[in-house]
Amino acid sequence: LLAEARDPITDAVVARPDHTTDTTVPVRDPAYWDQIIDDMMEVVHGAAGTARRIGAGAQYHIAGKTGTAQVIGIAQDEEYEAEDIPEELRDHALFIAFAPVEAPRIAVAIVVENGGSGSSGAAPIARALFDEYLERDAKAEQKEQAG
Repeated sequence: LLAEARDPITDAVVARPDHTTDTTVPVRDPAYWDQIIDDMMEVVHGAAGTARRIGAGAQYHIAGKTGTAQVIGIAQDEEYEAEDIPEELRDHALFIAFAPVEAPRIAVAIVVENGGSGSSGAAPIARALFDEYLERDAKAEQKEQAG
């Protein structure tokens, strides 16, 4: 799962695991992966996608899935009102994604403790990470080509 880890300030490689794993996930029909990826793109770029706000203005395609994990149980007939619940008992925000879809270069899994919904609490963090990483990656590629 990890190719390498870099120092966020110097960008130096600080760890590179020396393991090899089989990343093949068996499925009955490989075309199922296309459907899953298309559906994940709809989450970010579709008109009704739960994370559509982070797709706005993106110069690349993102495939993602939002989620929310309850910290406390709410009775069937009760309403969840975040402002009435102590912060440490509010839902966790989740988002998993990769980009760019056509040639993936980065994948993230974001968990924001007590952050509410995945679309508002976690997805914007992923977009910021993607923008930063892909912009830095593009600049490095341009520098390589120039020099």
